[in-house]
Amino acid sequence: MEKKTNDGLGDIINWVIWGLIFLLIWLTSQKPKKRYVTTRKALSKQYQVDLKTFNKWVHIFSDPAIIAYNSFVKQRGVTQKQHDYFLELFGSPTEYKRKYSKAYIVAFDDDELEYTAYRSGRESLRRFLDKYNITPKIYAQLNFFPPLIGQELKSQLGC
Repeated sequence: MEKKTNDGLGDIINWVIWGLIFLLIWLTSQKPKKRYVTTRKALSKQYQVDLKTFNKWVHIFSDPAIIAYNSFVKQRGVTQKQHDYFLELFGSPTEYKRKYSKAYIVAFDDDELEYTAYRSGRESLRRFLDKYNITPKIYAQLNFFPPLIGQELKSQLGC
């Protein structure tokens, strides 16, 4: 009587098990890719500013512990977490239809812009410096402000 040997089948099962173990190790060692919900350029268009201005906003107003500016400008898109942070920090681009330029912020009437009011706007800004965390140097760097910050500046300046 001959003995039945299943050595070939046992070897195959061992190879399959080891293959599955290596596959599992490889899959768990892979870093998850960041899922971008939008691009920086598309987000800047929603706020009706150019990418350079949007990057200035991020650099000036965002918390470095939440968004590291040096890595942010190198990435291709904006993650969901970053997008939600910008909506909270800058305000919704669709809620505030108006672009908050310096001229609009210091204007007394929405229809007629008072370009001579820049000096009074800067003086009022100095009074509210602690509240906004906006220095005159930052004010001079920006031509447009984020909607939420611009709206607050306009209401506090009394224009």
